[in-house]
Amino acid sequence: MRRLRLYNTLRTHRRLALRRMPDGERDRLAGRLMACIVAFALVLLCAFGVLLALTANARADVSPAEYICRGLPVIMAGDFLCRLTLFQTPPQVIKPYILLPLPKYVCIDFFVLQGLSERVNLVWAALLVPYSLLAVAGSDGISAVVILLVFFWFVSLSVGQLHLIVRTLAADRPLWWLFPVALLLIALFAPGMVTGCTGFGDAGLALRSYVAQSLVFYGQTGRAIADGSILPCLSAAVILLILLVINRRVQYSGVMKEAVRTDGTIPAGRINLLARLGRRGNTAAFLAVEALSLMRNKNPRKSLLTAVLTAVAVSFLIVFTDIYDVSYMESYWCLYNYLLFGTVALARVMCYEGNYFDCLMTRKELLFAAFKAKYIFNCLLLVIPFVLMLPTVMTGKRTLLQLVAYAVFTAGFQFCLLFQLAATNRTTRPLNTRLT
Repeated sequence: MRRLRLYNTLRTHRRLALRRMPDGERDRLAGRLMACIVAFALVLLCAFGVLLALTANARADVSPAEYICRGLPVIMAGDFLCRLTLFQTPPQVIKPYILLPLPKYVCIDFFVLQGLSERVNLVWAALLVPYSLLAVAGSDGISAVVILLVFFWFVSLSVGQLHLIVRTLAADRPLWWLFPVALLLIALFAPGMVTGCTGFGDAGLALRSYVAQSLVFYGQTGRAIADGSILPCLSAAVILLILLVINRRVQYSGVMKEAVRTDGTIPAGRINLLARLGRRGNTAAFLAVEALSLMRNKNPRKSLLTAVLTAVAVSFLIVFTDIYDVSYMESYWCLYNYLLFGTVALARVMCYEGNYFDCLMTRKELLFAAFKAKYIFNCLLLVIPFVLMLPTVMTGKRTLLQLVAYAVFTAGFQFCLLFQLAATNRTTRPLNTRLT
């Protein structure tokens, strides 16, 4: 009973914290907008579920339950992607509670169990309920419908726990983001390889055959559900319990690291170089501040890394595929790569500076120097997408003059528009604390 009272108190605290946030009105407006987007997505899922049911009813070679279970890896990957922007991990939320005289795992257990009750775990019901009622119920009966829905509910809960584990571990080592990618590849290819699908000379044909055999393997789960077996549900429940235990330990370790975290240091030689730059005038001093902020703080550095990875991915697709060879798409993605680097920094212009700008007691005469330095710094960052897109010039899909022209257009017109956000950005963004 004591633990239940603690859980109830923590739930009240979280509800009050969301209500008393300084920018709560803006968050409520964003919440209403997100609710409209989610409602539209749910309608699309319902429509897609009806279309899938019509397709499954038209097929005589597989049962409807087997047909939907063949898409299990795709559904799990989509569920994982949907969660990337929806949650704060427990280490970010529990820090205020670690000084209280509470058992060490009480807060962890509360936030882990709270993840099981999130409404996002029921999103896929918008697809599965219409599909089950229109296809599975008429073919395999109501019992198969109940078993199928419970099975996918356990799968969704397991994906949520896996998401929390990966997100917490990736906070210290970003390479952990490769772990779900590796799991997806294993899920798509490993069952087909184990079944002995060999003898193809063409590598592409072999890979497609492996995927097809793997999907047939997952279809066996649907066949068991159609026969009324609860073994798939029990297997999913066991996997969920294992992930809960692992997540509990990982979250506790993450909380301890977050509580005693120390920022990395920068080599003294680099700091001395920036200090000498700061003695060459106000603009140079603010340039040094921009460079130091990017090197020392996690959130600006992570935004830049995200922009680099996105530009690399787009350049890779342009060089090695022909899906973007249409003229207007070439112009769009070239401009996108340039604008991406300005957007990740300038969309939050003066938000990161809110952490220290008031403490500097900066005079209004120096604001022009600060904005000038920020403009020069972001123009210098345009060298990165320029270099990343040079392979498209070597393959003949871009011209060097085209890259230069889009860089000048971005630095001139686009950055001018983005700098207008300095007048409306009034919310301070943390430099190191993760927001999601």
